Amino acid sequence: MPSTRKEKGKNDAMKLVVVRHSDALDVGQCGISTDEARILSDAGRKKAEEVARGLALMGCRPNVIAASPLARAMETAEIIAKIIAPGTQVQRCDILAPGATASRLLEWLRKLSADTVMVVGHMPDTACIASELIAGKKNVGILFKKCGCCSIAFDEAPSMGAGVLEWLMQPQHLRRIS
Repeated sequence: MPSTRKEKGKNDAMKLVVVRHSDALDVGQCGISTDEARILSDAGRKKAEEVARGLALMGCRPNVIAASPLARAMETAEIIAKIIAPGTQVQRCDILAPGATASRLLEWLRKLSADTVMVVGHMPDTACIASELIAGKKNVGILFKKCGCCSIAFDEAPSMGAGVLEWLMQPQHLRRIS
């Protein structure tokens, strides 16, 4: 289902866009009783829309969009998808829930037939995953503010330490572009 190419070989290049979810309400606000149920705040929805418009102007067009099953990540992904990839259904991806790892993400990515994949998750996971995919170690000091994004390119099948950071944009930069 998540394919735009006829066949994907083991040596196919891929671009991965890693996104941290946008600003969410806290537990206790608006009847939210669990961390998993936290939805985006009005400001978080607006920020996600502005970030998505910036990504669209940068030419970001993922074939596959997946998000952590937590409400705030799914909502962020759905807002972004609506603007940059209309008609693309966001996949709920349990491996992106808090505690996500680069190794589990790589296993999932290698099964896809897509040129560009976007994943929406949580801190500190987004930073650790990006660090491992680029440098092969968990913490090289990458900061993802809420709704921050980075693009990592792989010349061949995605693997640990083989990614090249194409760009890292904090939400205020993407919002200015839009």
